[in-house]
Amino acid sequence: MKKSNNVVLCSVLLAAISSCAQKEKKDEWIVGAQNGSTRDTTLHGNQYRYFGGFWYPLILGRISPASYQGATATQISNPGFKAGKIRTGGFGRSGRSGIS
Repeated sequence: MKKSNNVVLCSVLLAAISSCAQKEKKDEWIVGAQNGSTRDTTLHGNQYRYFGGFWYPLILGRISPASYQGATATQISNPGFKAGKIRTGGFGRSGRSGIS
């Protein structure tokens, strides 16, 4: 390869890496108040807060819609329900080795 091709390849690779890093979601814990009020419930020993049309697990008085998937009232009423975490960052399964 010529030297100029290496320079172009490196700059494209660096641009791709930096664009991935900028789009990473952060776990931002918020109060989740709508119009100055909150709507909380406790089911099967777990606390939830209603926000934006979904129920989120309430941890230390806050919720994180960027970290947890919202659930419906039917889902949280099931005794075995566990709040689903949203995976952020990385390349998913393609970033892992194929060797188990």
